[in-house]
Amino acid sequence: RGNKKIVRRADMLSRPANQEQPVINLQSRGLEGSIVQHGQMLELHLQDLDEKLRGQYVTITVPLGSLIEPVRWLGGNPRAIRSAAPVDASGTLVTPLGETELQLTDPEDHNLLEAMFLLLEVRATH
Repeated sequence: RGNKKIVRRADMLSRPANQEQPVINLQSRGLEGSIVQHGQMLELHLQDLDEKLRGQYVTITVPLGSLIEPVRWLGGNPRAIRSAAPVDASGTLVTPLGETELQLTDPEDHNLLEAMFLLLEVRATH
């Protein structure tokens, strides 16, 4: 008794068991959030955005977005994606970014998309 070891596979440690859909966690320039996929649509979820942005529409810039052809960005320019809604009073934003044939469920596609979203910027739309 007491000598039982709990063995966890490495891939189980990296993703919570309750996570039913693959997600890209963002940690770029103080931004906190994630990108999820609904069908072919990539959707950005951000939390705790700066108080100056609350109640405003924002422009999202994906500097590496033009490196990957298969994403059809909303508005056509990965450096100027306008949010579909303003940032809410708690600093939360949910907005579509664009469509792609790439699937977050495919490990290769996931890695490609994750690399593209390493840099992400959000600023007020003027």
